[in-house]
Amino acid sequence: MPGATPPTRSAPASARPGISRRSALQAGLAGLAVFGVGAGGLAVWPTTEADAPADLLVLSPRTWSVLSALAEAVCPSGGGWPTAAAIGVASKIDKLLAGMDKDDADQLVLALLLIDNALAGLALDGRIGTFSGADLADRRRALLSWRESALPVRRTAFKALRGLCASAYFADPRTEAMVGYPGAPNFGQADAPAIQAPQSPEAPASPEAPASPPSPEAPAAPADPPEVQP
Repeated sequence: MPGATPPTRSAPASARPGISRRSALQAGLAGLAVFGVGAGGLAVWPTTEADAPADLLVLSPRTWSVLSALAEAVCPSGGGWPTAAAIGVASKIDKLLAGMDKDDADQLVLALLLIDNALAGLALDGRIGTFSGADLADRRRALLSWRESALPVRRTAFKALRGLCASAYFADPRTEAMVGYPGAPNFGQADAPAIQAPQSPEAPASPEAPASPPSPEAPAAPADPPEVQP
């Protein structure tokens, strides 16, 4: 019909502006942070701080303490397994964060602050007090709440922090030995000289083939490692 307005069409999905997973996590954590600091009292309940090392690269003594409490709740212990504190999980992750993209590291630090926030814990998990000040059973219940939360940002933050703790714990030589992992294979690099010996241009020496490293004895069948909690 003359003068009729043609129907509008929505842009195809490929042409619509997208939101990256990082942006979604950043926006979600920022929203939770505004909620967490939007009131006094519980919002500023102090963190239960442990004795943090003086050489931290990314974490503060506060966030290092929260991460230590989190690592204790998710890493194995007992039955001969070393604790997360004995492995130094929180300090290992601090060094990992120093090599990460700064925005990603900042989001993980923010997630630690939100996990510990007493007001957010009360509103979202029914927890009274900070995460770092809770006993082990209550901390595991709080982390289960993050894992099963209806808010994707909480599930994503939990998955990232749990994965970092598990990686730092099981990459230690003590736990590698307990699961029967002999360590990184030696392809001759360990015995190779740091600098090649100079060779005569008139009669170039033919380098000898490095001796094959002896085959390691088959380790005894290790016990199955405990599952990472929760």
